[in-house]
Amino acid sequence: MAIVSVLTLSGCTPDEECRKENIIRMKAMLYTQSFNEAKQTYTAVEHTPDSLSVWGVGNDSLLYDKARTNYVYLPLDKNAESSSFVLHYWYSPDENTHIDAQDTLTVLYVNQNTYISLECGCFVYQTLQDFRFTRQALDSIEVLNQQVNTFDEGHIRLYY
Repeated sequence: MAIVSVLTLSGCTPDEECRKENIIRMKAMLYTQSFNEAKQTYTAVEHTPDSLSVWGVGNDSLLYDKARTNYVYLPLDKNAESSSFVLHYWYSPDENTHIDAQDTLTVLYVNQNTYISLECGCFVYQTLQDFRFTRQALDSIEVLNQQVNTFDEGHIRLYY
């Protein structure tokens, strides 16, 4: 009887670990362009707005609420080929300038079912294909890694 209990407990551990360690989301990092007078070139610089709120379009999910962060994790719908998000951006670079804008970002991707193991089963990973976005504050997007299959790896840069 004790052996069965031990086997049952050890059987649960890999499944829990699979689910905990394989929550994959697209990481979008916030950047701006800084002009270097001496070199006469632009350089990408990490950017943290005063406030950033992010929510999904078509659902009630508030992902970030007035956060002060230079990156966000965006969950891509594994049952669709696109996901849309609203990014409400507020930034005050000086006392006379205030930027309060809201952009919509749509991510187009291809889903790929990947078999992990008997305990973990299959996970859905995405390959980024294209982006559509409004340009209230968001200027451009740079793709760093099209494969959304690892946690905490930067996938895109959002330039403000």
